Amino acid sequence: DRAAVIVDAEDYFRAAKASMLQARKRIMLIGWDFDTRIELEPRKRTLPGPNQVGRFLRWLTRERPELEIYLLKWDLGTLSDGLPRGMPPVFLLNWITGKRLHLQADSVHPPGAAHHQKIVVIDDAIAFCGGIDMTVDRWDSRSHTDGDVRRTEPNGEKYNPWHDATIAVDGAAARAMGDLARARWQAASGEELEPVADETADQARRVVASYSADADEC
Repeated sequence: DRAAVIVDAEDYFRAAKASMLQARKRIMLIGWDFDTRIELEPRKRTLPGPNQVGRFLRWLTRERPELEIYLLKWDLGTLSDGLPRGMPPVFLLNWITGKRLHLQADSVHPPGAAHHQKIVVIDDAIAFCGGIDMTVDRWDSRSHTDGDVRRTEPNGEKYNPWHDATIAVDGAAARAMGDLARARWQAASGEELEPVADETADQARRVVASYSADADEC
């Protein structure tokens, strides 16, 4: 029913966190890369919950007894990028996370190939899709100021400005993104997930209205 362009990760990470805080049944995160150590709001937290992605997702499952979170990440990226950066691979994280935080490495593609989708779907009611991974070197403000101390990797290294965009959608488009996310999960894990019930999706959909003004500004 509505769509908005969100430019740069400062606005995207905050909008995604705010929307995930409204989740009741399911969050699906699909990406070429994830880094559980990055902060969604560097240096200044304005929203409830932990700021690091991994801690925030675990906290959400403790706060919401009925919430299930599914994270799908490219398998070769897990091995080549995770260990050198100090982030445990997805299959190791599965041993230390709760039963309602599910992590899966995606190997269902030709050798050396990768899905490059970056998707977040919340209760099949609101979805984000675009060019921004929730990983290192992606966060930046619209100003792209030289020497911005917030552009710092978890290991303390500074990185250069990064410009990118994503979109937020609700209604039928969000439900279609949910279909895609579930198909990707089933292909990678063999587990079939049912669509989120309409009444749960209706609850989550209300969060979109509260961010309409912010989306227009983005």
